[in-house]
Amino acid sequence: MGITTACGAEMLTIDQSKARIELDPYLEFADAGDNGTQPIEQLVGAGTALQWRPFQSKARNPVRERSLLLRLKIFNPTDTEEWLFNTDDPLVDVTEVALVHAGQVLAHHRGGDLVPFSEWPIPHRHPVFPLHLEAGKHYELWIQVRSGGPTRAQFSLWEPAPFWRSAQQDVFLMGLFFGLLATIATYYVFLFTWLRERRFLYFFGFCLFTALTMAGLHGYSYQFLWPNAPAWQNRAPLVFTSLLILCACFFVIDYLGLTKDNRIRKLLLGAGGSAALYAILQWWIDYTWAGYALLCLLLVGLLLVSYASIRRIRQHGLSGWYFAAGWLAFGISAFLLVLDEIGYSPGSVIAGYTVHIGVAILILLLSFGLAARMRDERNLALRAQAASLHHQAQATREQERALRIERDAKQHLEQRIVERTRDLQRAMNELSDANAQLREISTIDGLTGVKNRRHFDERLVTDLKQARREGTSLALLLIDLDHFKTVNDLYGHLAGVESLKHLARVLTATASRPLDTVARYGGEEFVVLLPNTQPSGAVSIAERIRTAVQDGPIDWNGQSIRLSVSVGVALSTQVPTADSDQLIEYADKALYEAKAAGRNRVACASPQSD
Repeated sequence: MGITTACGAEMLTIDQSKARIELDPYLEFADAGDNGTQPIEQLVGAGTALQWRPFQSKARNPVRERSLLLRLKIFNPTDTEEWLFNTDDPLVDVTEVALVHAGQVLAHHRGGDLVPFSEWPIPHRHPVFPLHLEAGKHYELWIQVRSGGPTRAQFSLWEPAPFWRSAQQDVFLMGLFFGLLATIATYYVFLFTWLRERRFLYFFGFCLFTALTMAGLHGYSYQFLWPNAPAWQNRAPLVFTSLLILCACFFVIDYLGLTKDNRIRKLLLGAGGSAALYAILQWWIDYTWAGYALLCLLLVGLLLVSYASIRRIRQHGLSGWYFAAGWLAFGISAFLLVLDEIGYSPGSVIAGYTVHIGVAILILLLSFGLAARMRDERNLALRAQAASLHHQAQATREQERALRIERDAKQHLEQRIVERTRDLQRAMNELSDANAQLREISTIDGLTGVKNRRHFDERLVTDLKQARREGTSLALLLIDLDHFKTVNDLYGHLAGVESLKHLARVLTATASRPLDTVARYGGEEFVVLLPNTQPSGAVSIAERIRTAVQDGPIDWNGQSIRLSVSVGVALSTQVPTADSDQLIEYADKALYEAKAAGRNRVACASPQSD
């Protein structure tokens, strides 16, 4: 869909069959130097004097430049003339785009959280810009990104109808999340109103500020709550996150019943006070350093909450375990989110949904903990009542007999509860073991004992991304058992099954490194994934497999059946992007070449031409 230009980037030739086009492979960037803050129209006029280089966002993500100048060359051969240019980071300070044709700026748009929302060309939570691309014409799209901190922006080109359908799906999912938080917050407000226990008020504040933080990070607050307050939108996620920490510290203190002379209580109060102070002082701190400070504050709060929970587990029993596990899950998810927002994401993380998962786990476990604590308090009250009745029963014989009957009944009930709890725990452990065995079985091919196609598909995507990230080579071997139908016809189906098992054993014995993967791809085809393997090594292993199969016939009902395999070899370095389907296609072409050349041989895919 793209053609290579003289500077090494690709010109985007629009393919109408694709509703969404990722633009990173077609972008080129230039260092604007001191001109980075100039209007984009002036930079367009100086375009020939800039040094352009291909832009690879996956290697540069997150972008840490305060000002970034990008250019995209577009040719539209289709009849569709209306398109949408989307940048999916709502926290970028300013994003400017200029559509240029024949050296003339045809359209100029601005967006970002330092631009009033009313000035955005399209009302959407991300900066989205309309492009009018007439059929048969060449255009240049100039993009200038300015941000006070790292940006995770990814750029894409959409047809309008699919874009709005996708946007509606995102709004629906986030609506479910915010609806969950609103429901829980309302519930805890009612509990506070009814019981007057401050822990419920603190947890309501925690839910409220979590919702506001997520709304700010995803751009909903700027779109619906304060569209004309760009300065506040730029800092609102930092403020709400610090207030979230403040509410969490007070909630933990009240929930665990920490006394005034408790050292952990003092530390939690210090963390909460620091969070409140940070919410004020962060206005005068550089955005990036403010993010680092928030990360440190969040880490300190997480450690204090975890330490306090572990210290109180013995006192609170099962409810303490639920409490500690819930806050630990939320703390980890929030920590990963802050890492992602300041530009040090530990992976594709799922980073945009970590807090959603963490909040769900936290609420679930706190609900269990609250139920367990209410049960413990009820049992404690029952035991206290029994002791009181026992002392009163000493006054008269009838009272003593009545109390003895009541005590025996309660002891019997408690014993039954203990037995039922033990049985339930045993059943849960057995169910957990069975689920673990089922997960393992679901990845195994039942006929050959090696991994199945589903496991291979998942592992290929993971290994290919890791090879791209680490700059290593991933080798893929596609092996086909030659003349398999002939073996079935001459010796029977069971002989064919034994042939497949024999080939699986040879592959497992040859590709024996811990990270190697052997899987049945389908029928008589197998695949082998060899991480961190150079071309010569991959070909050598393929030859070893071919030789082992050729020199090791199987014995079937007193007959010796000689087998052979054809092997296609492809390497991740031959694929320009982390495209697993293209890597499989290269291996398949190499396998076809091996078969066409007479079978029982190894063929290596040719490198991709520039």
